[in-house]
Amino acid sequence: MFFRVPAAKPVIRADFLSDPKRVPAKLVFDEEKPLTEWVKSEVVRRFSHTCCVDIQSLNQVDYGITRDGLIRDGTRHVKDDRSQINDRSRYILGWNTQAKLAALQEAFEAANRKVKDHEGRLAQATGQIKTLNAKIAAIREALQVEEFDSIDFRQEQKALDQLHTEQERLKKSSNKIQILEKELSETEERMADRGKKLQKLEQLIGGLQQRLKDNQASVNKLKSCSRAPPPIWTP
Repeated sequence: MFFRVPAAKPVIRADFLSDPKRVPAKLVFDEEKPLTEWVKSEVVRRFSHTCCVDIQSLNQVDYGITRDGLIRDGTRHVKDDRSQINDRSRYILGWNTQAKLAALQEAFEAANRKVKDHEGRLAQATGQIKTLNAKIAAIREALQVEEFDSIDFRQEQKALDQLHTEQERLKKSSNKIQILEKELSETEERMADRGKKLQKLEQLIGGLQQRLKDNQASVNKLKSCSRAPPPIWTP
């Protein structure tokens, strides 16, 4: 928004600037600025309200304002409650903006703290929701159980205990198993050695049987020869 500043020097009501009960008299103007006279005239023209201590004194003037921000313009009463009346971040008067910047920075940091606080609460609420959902799921699952045997864990626990007992027994008997495995290996070696000896004996017996057959054939041949009639010699 821009305002047109006339070249002519404005006419200012000095009584409004000097009246301690009016708003213009409570302001300090920078006399070294070139637009100071115009600003004074605009303030006097637009904000020459009387400062009232309460609503009763406000009702006695046509144009007034209270410390709580209630403004009377003739018959119209106006009050803006969108922000606190003492919120420095909304101040627009002054010769520099340091106080307003500091107020805005403070408001920004306060907003950040609120955001972090709400984020922490949100994370906590999310965790609680997960916990409650898990409980609800467990309750629903429990409601589906019709027989106790389907959820009785004692049988499984008994079987688990038996497996642990068997495991311990096997650990204790591991030395015996190693001894038996060694004896089995030695027995297998002895059996292999005896098998080799038996094979040799079978080969020897086979040779003897063959010789026996040959001798029997010779004996039979001799017998046939002994039973034949002697040859007859003729002169």
